[in-house]
Amino acid sequence: MFEKRQAARLDLPDPLTGDILAKYEVRVVNLSVEGAGIEHEVMLRPGQPCFLRVTLTDRAVFIYASVMWSCASRFGGEGNSVIYQTGLKFERVPETTRNELAVFLATKKSDSRER
Repeated sequence: MFEKRQAARLDLPDPLTGDILAKYEVRVVNLSVEGAGIEHEVMLRPGQPCFLRVTLTDRAVFIYASVMWSCASRFGGEGNSVIYQTGLKFERVPETTRNELAVFLATKKSDSRER
């Protein structure tokens, strides 16, 4: 799916785990300081606000986001349920969290070059 982004996202070879609305487990498959691509088993609607909780290195961060798009991707969840892919745009990210994201991404980018 084509979408315009203000910041390039880095594909994560080892996806992070996180939660949306502290109810649903998600896999964060790509990440930038502006947004994230996630996979999950519960449908989310475009325009829906949510909180993403994800652990960066050793600390959990909570990021307010909006669902930009979401679509069924494949079968294969628990009980062969539908797996959805969703694009999140981060909103009102505190500077400290933005800095933590930037450091995390720089570290991951450096690690991927060494492989």
